Amino acid sequence: MLLGIVVCTGWAVAGRQCLVGWRKLPGEFRIALAAWLGALGASAAFGSFVSPAALFLPLLAVGWFLLVMSVRPRAEDLALALLVSGAVVACVALFQFSGADPFALAGWGPAGGLGSRMRVYATLGNPNFVAAFLVGVLPVTFFWRPRFPAARWLVLLVLVAEVCALLATGSRSVLPGLGICLVWLAWVGRPARWRQFGAAAVLLGVLAVALAPSRPLATTLRGRFYTWRIAAPHATERMLFGWGPGGFAAKYPEWETQRWASQPPAATDRAFAGLQDHAHNDYLEMLVDFGAAGLLGFLAVLVSFLRFARREAIPIGGRLALGASGSVVALAGVALVDFPFMRPAELFLLWSLMAVAYLAAAEGVAGKQGKGRG
Repeated sequence: MLLGIVVCTGWAVAGRQCLVGWRKLPGEFRIALAAWLGALGASAAFGSFVSPAALFLPLLAVGWFLLVMSVRPRAEDLALALLVSGAVVACVALFQFSGADPFALAGWGPAGGLGSRMRVYATLGNPNFVAAFLVGVLPVTFFWRPRFPAARWLVLLVLVAEVCALLATGSRSVLPGLGICLVWLAWVGRPARWRQFGAAAVLLGVLAVALAPSRPLATTLRGRFYTWRIAAPHATERMLFGWGPGGFAAKYPEWETQRWASQPPAATDRAFAGLQDHAHNDYLEMLVDFGAAGLLGFLAVLVSFLRFARREAIPIGGRLALGASGSVVALAGVALVDFPFMRPAELFLLWSLMAVAYLAAAEGVAGKQGKGRG
């Protein structure tokens, strides 16, 4: 609600300037973004379900992106804000892991109980949510460079805190994100820029699998596959525009009941039966909610951004654009086994990271033009 108030107020004050920011975006990205927004509108108009939260959350996130692009802060400052956010989340998570939950002073506690893993909910409510947010800020934090060399030790401490907090969450959903991020960095980054990050990420992944205080990885995967098996056969029933925003949560109980009636579940599947608000795969959920038009529109946004990042933002914007693009890819990888793009924190983080890359490229172009005139 607070994010919505900020975005709507910003547009009320600077709506015309936001449209100017829209015109400064690359044409390919604008086409993809317009297709994504059009698909959202068509899904809401023709779908059977319209959840206000599922509809307005992506619209507000895009509004936030355009607002940032109109205000045009320095890319380094925006990245610093994300770094500070990651540091705060990591520190709160580590306090909770050590048994010193700051929210306990107000009588608050985790929704899932006080287990060794569930108590690490930071400011987001669930260990998986915390892990997704942290893996989204980790690459941009790694590649961010402070103006003063003495502050590099502080950035190193933030990185250590984020890694320790990631391990404390016990989440394995970050593994696809880290893996895909490494592939991206190896493709677009110079060896000196990604080898250290790659070695650290591999070590983090190994430790996450070996030390995670959560249920066995095989059990986690069976739970994901169970949900996907229930939903996937129905994903194409409304192929073009889907069931509407929030359609997955509304239809899943019906689909699960039908499957159980036609095919008795195996004993290992009974533990996963029950209501599911999300598919734990954002791309499958988008296909159900928004149809092929919505899924392809969102993928077009990601692909057009990554094309721009590889072609212009990274060569011009340097380390900061590289880190921001790596963070975007990491979140996209997590979305294969989780639902970060259905949550406000990670979705706004995604669009903020894209803004960092675009701003870094624009500042690089302006800097070169200034030197040319000089």
